[in-house]
Amino acid sequence: MIIKAYHPNGTPDLRRWLVQCDACPAQGPLLGSEEWFIPKNPDMFMYCPGCADYFTMRLISTGLSCAGCGNPNLKLKRVGHHPSSRTQDAVCGHCDSYLNPYTGWHFIDPPF
Repeated sequence: MIIKAYHPNGTPDLRRWLVQCDACPAQGPLLGSEEWFIPKNPDMFMYCPGCADYFTMRLISTGLSCAGCGNPNLKLKRVGHHPSSRTQDAVCGHCDSYLNPYTGWHFIDPPF
């Protein structure tokens, strides 16, 4: 959602407008929110970069199957141990091969 602020004379004060994620409590200034998912349709949800990445990977993982063994059971797993890490891999539930959004598929050799 966009939280609007106004000058005392009633005109919009765009420097104080905030954007708030519809999936988590994240918010920030509207100016400089290029990484946020803000749709043109005001009836759609808007997402912070972390939530947009998460939902994107969820959609990708449901439309893919493992390139190593063909199993459609892919789970999302956060990459890195730092809490601010937003990158997630789609990991195969059968052979543990994984798809990284930046580096592609990484295959685990049998035996599984």
